[in-house]
Amino acid sequence: MRLNSAIPVMCLGAFILAFGANQTNAGPDKTGLTQRPTDNETLIKNGFKHTVLSKRRRALLKKLPNSSVLLLAAARPPAEDYDPYRQFPDFLYLTGLEQGPCYLLLIKNDKGQGQDILLLPRRDRYKEMWEGKKPSLNSESATERGHSSLEDTRKLSKLVNAALKNSKSFYLGGLKKKKLGDWDIKVPSGVSVKSATLAIAKLRLVKDAGEIALLERAIDITAAAQIEAMKSIRAGQYEYEVQACIEYMFKRYGARLPAFNSICGSGPKSCVLHYSANTRRMKKGDLIVADVGANFAGYCADVTRTFPISGTFSPRQREIYNIVLKAQEAGIRAVKPGATLRDVHRAASNVIRKAGYGRYFQHGTSHWLGLETHDTQQISLNTVLKPGMVLTVEPGIYIAAEEIGVRIEDDVLVTKKGCRVLSNGVPKTVDEIEKIMKNAKGIGARKVAPVILRGIKKSKAEPKKEDSEKNPLSGPTKRRLY
Repeated sequence: MRLNSAIPVMCLGAFILAFGANQTNAGPDKTGLTQRPTDNETLIKNGFKHTVLSKRRRALLKKLPNSSVLLLAAARPPAEDYDPYRQFPDFLYLTGLEQGPCYLLLIKNDKGQGQDILLLPRRDRYKEMWEGKKPSLNSESATERGHSSLEDTRKLSKLVNAALKNSKSFYLGGLKKKKLGDWDIKVPSGVSVKSATLAIAKLRLVKDAGEIALLERAIDITAAAQIEAMKSIRAGQYEYEVQACIEYMFKRYGARLPAFNSICGSGPKSCVLHYSANTRRMKKGDLIVADVGANFAGYCADVTRTFPISGTFSPRQREIYNIVLKAQEAGIRAVKPGATLRDVHRAASNVIRKAGYGRYFQHGTSHWLGLETHDTQQISLNTVLKPGMVLTVEPGIYIAAEEIGVRIEDDVLVTKKGCRVLSNGVPKTVDEIEKIMKNAKGIGARKVAPVILRGIKKSKAEPKKEDSEKNPLSGPTKRRLY
């Protein structure tokens, strides 16, 4: 969604620039938030240029051995068109297409020459009436999209079976070997069937400039949402009200979906690592762990902040929080080319262990980030960091007996000389958080108005007192629902 006016862009800047533009960074690269583009349409267009997508497919073909075939399927449309659709990340990465059914067929012959074929359905005017126009064989050009050719999806089995006759390896993505018969695809004996996931994951690990810009936008939207949540939270609210405030901000700035189920755990729930029910009523003195992320154009943010419901940390909460913050700063300093995720974890966990809270830190410090929140799980934690990789740094301490859970998470880009914290627009120190929460009135702080039913008419007779006490919805009016 494109922002309809300059107002939301200015608001987003007002939310995050005060904390991000001048904030010192663990890495030497301190690019300010003021330099980031904010036009959603331009960001998406640049991130999915056909020249960029074609370059990715050529890189994948280069990695494939000679005499091989790769078939990648788009996510299948839902049974009902009103159900949400989410494209497979690998397919989006290589084609930029957000819908199916479509297929990508890459063929590399015994001489190393490659073919890049996109299979699209024919135009269906009846479906267009319900769902709108989508890329089809009739509307697309192979030249414009950078493919060798475009083909009808009905030719899938014919094209694949012909390619397999001269191949030794068959790589699959989005399809299972046991389901190939459903497409009338027959694998000759002697052809080994393998997963395409790891080969594509290795390409996705290092982000190009367009991807980094999309990630920054997802992160900036998440930053604005975190700040608005800090301004809005009140004792007596339910956790789902915090979630509603955060996810409203996501959509308001063009992120159609959360990257994952929003975690808004307060009090004892702050110690539940992946708690996402968000149903507890919050009390004064509680901490809340808000682990959330926007999905913008397929790219995922993942930012966690812990803050006090009352707006002020207790001395004990402050003590634990500062230990976690110190651990996170140590982890971020460890992010640099040549290091690994295990090095980052070791740096962060050493701080917590030396402070005497090692047994209260029960998870890893980092994961990869990109088109998936864990982007991707096929990549080893021993992988050597290189410029262009993006990871999270998120240590925590969880003391269930005291109902104190603290996690602080930032999204970090590996640069040539070290790293850059992409999510530095969210306040993180105790003083910063307390300052922004003091006397703040965010959109989520507004009192929830009662639901007013349309079509209510006054009753001639007043209800009996005892009836009114039994049913709080009864009163001097008669309800008529439409």
